[in-house]
Amino acid sequence: MPFDLFFERRWSIPLVGSLLFLAVFTSVFCLTLPREAILGWLSPALAKSGVHFEAQDAGLLFPAGLEIDNATVQFPGQPESIPIRRASVRLDLLWLFRGLPIHFQVAGGDSRIDLRLSSASAAASKGKLSVSKLSTLDYPGLLPGNGLGIAVDQCDIDWKRTGGGKSTGKGNANISVMRFPIPAADSPVKEAVIRDARMDFTLQGGALHVSSLRGRYEGAPVEGTGEVSNIASPSRSTITFHLKIPNPYEGNVATIFNLVAKNAKNATLSVSGPLLSPAGEFRFF
Repeated sequence: MPFDLFFERRWSIPLVGSLLFLAVFTSVFCLTLPREAILGWLSPALAKSGVHFEAQDAGLLFPAGLEIDNATVQFPGQPESIPIRRASVRLDLLWLFRGLPIHFQVAGGDSRIDLRLSSASAAASKGKLSVSKLSTLDYPGLLPGNGLGIAVDQCDIDWKRTGGGKSTGKGNANISVMRFPIPAADSPVKEAVIRDARMDFTLQGGALHVSSLRGRYEGAPVEGTGEVSNIASPSRSTITFHLKIPNPYEGNVATIFNLVAKNAKNATLSVSGPLLSPAGEFRFF
């Protein structure tokens, strides 16, 4: 029916007015729902997946979204919960033309996680992730093992899903601290701490391939490559790093290695094992 004929009908204007009233009423009703109603739906829904969730406050966002304040989340198999100061998921119309309209944000202390997806699905066709000031020292529930410790200053990654369902992407990270235990009885140190590292990586076949890692160990330069398999499932992930210290006598590392390998010109640090409890090993040559 042409629009001019539609508006000539006597009932057209009252009908349009009624529909607008219902739309506004529904929006206001949804946006003013009490926290008990929202959490009463959200907590049981997450519990079906084994996720324990509690929050002090919750509310709906315009035009479509949800915001949570002062929450704790505990995932299946993890002994500790993760505190979240604020989390939200919303439809971002400004990013609709970029193909990433779904926007997740999580904040806690100085930490920020910003995730954009092409759809509200775990199998979204593409995504973009940005992480800043996130440390396992502040949030031990992220990697609840007794091995790897990491403090990320900034990490950015873009990916897309191919026709076969595999994700491919690339990114980089600035890491202030990477901590690995050294369990060998004859090792001069029991823990290796790499500082001020820059890591470039690609995502392919469900694994994170590190093409370059450069940092400092006790003042000496460190460089190498590595891989983290099953990156989407930390409990099943394994980590492998091959790092080289070209001049082990530079910086404070000289004192550590002086009595161990006086004639060594190079040292390597190999890290391998489950992501939640990897182990490192020094070798000299």
